Amino acid sequence: MLERIRHQLMKWFAERRVSEAKTQGLLVNKIALEIQTLITTRSCRYRYLQSTDTIYEVQSGETLQEYLVNLETRSCSCRLWQSHGYPCSHALAIILSLKQDPQVYAETFYTLESYHKVYQHAIIHPLTLDYSQPLLYQEINEQSEEEDEGNVVLPPSTKRPPGRPSKRRIPSQIRPLQRIIHCSRCREAGHNKKKCTEPLA
Repeated sequence: MLERIRHQLMKWFAERRVSEAKTQGLLVNKIALEIQTLITTRSCRYRYLQSTDTIYEVQSGETLQEYLVNLETRSCSCRLWQSHGYPCSHALAIILSLKQDPQVYAETFYTLESYHKVYQHAIIHPLTLDYSQPLLYQEINEQSEEEDEGNVVLPPSTKRPPGRPSKRRIPSQIRPLQRIIHCSRCREAGHNKKKCTEPLA
């Protein structure tokens, strides 16, 4: 199972090293397309009012709601910018009007540089670093079996012992297991009414 997982990871790493080789810009292709879709479909619908150099109030003509956008803290009151990591449609309306690049306002883990750093290291077989030597699985298994001979854990003995099994209940040392009965006729201890031999009064 672990070998299958390692092989799958090697395949993914090899594919993703070249998947973004032809991508232009700062961000990976998927996030760049998401931003472009928001620009063409939603950001053109909003109007905004400026409070400061970084704080803006965006008005929606469709929902009749207002959203507060802070370019410095990279946040919007709709909270999509904070949760997704790239500007929402409200922030994009302001960024485009300021003639700035929206990709600059995305989180750094969406950049191509961070993407390439993730997959730049190769997954190498754990048994050897010398590619001139073949991988002899049979010899490796024999060596591992010899090393494990002294550390073999035997299974527990499951054979049932002869005789009646002991009671699971541990007798109490504070109080006896059987309560003392009393006769309802003579009030003596040790017997009941059926076994009472005292004469009737």
